[in-house]
Amino acid sequence: FHPQDAIPDPLWSRGLGDVYKRQLIKAREFDCSKKPFDSHEQQIKYIRDTSQNLLFMGLSCLIEFNDNSLRRKLSEYFGLSFGLARFVLAVGSLSQNKCYSLFLPTGSDYSTYFEGRINDNISGRIRSDIDLTFNLYHTGKTELKSIRLKEKSLSVLNTANNFVPILKEIRNNPKLIFRKDHKLSLRSKFIGKINELVT
Repeated sequence: FHPQDAIPDPLWSRGLGDVYKRQLIKAREFDCSKKPFDSHEQQIKYIRDTSQNLLFMGLSCLIEFNDNSLRRKLSEYFGLSFGLARFVLAVGSLSQNKCYSLFLPTGSDYSTYFEGRINDNISGRIRSDIDLTFNLYHTGKTELKSIRLKEKSLSVLNTANNFVPILKEIRNNPKLIFRKDHKLSLRSKFIGKINELVT
């Protein structure tokens, strides 16, 4: 995750929760591109503390999401799934720069990853994270069917539709993670859309 993905200043000034800000700031102190995660659980926590919290705080700016429980659920379904998708899609460019991304079980897996190659552990991790991404995303879509939201508010969460076709391709052929043209920006998708509605 990069500074350009942070929520722009106007959103930070709208009474957003200090707890979420602290989690986000603390998470950003850990540079996951320079140091591998110790476990898959740590990777998921990092994504929760960044993408999920960013979306939670962003949705706080929209009146239709003023229910804290609803905002928390939707942030998990869509923020966490979007963050996972970004990790998968960042693998190609990060590996070329000898930067880490997904948690992998062994040092030899990282060596293979840095060489732009695939093994069973890497394929398994990619597919597992994509499956979790889809599970969260489809759960969120089901949740939305029971909620009456304005079309404009729905458009914020529907931006996540962009990653579905790409991830389906990669799940069928994990070697595609090393393709260079994957782009999925939290700021330009979710946060940009929220700014459109707030301003």
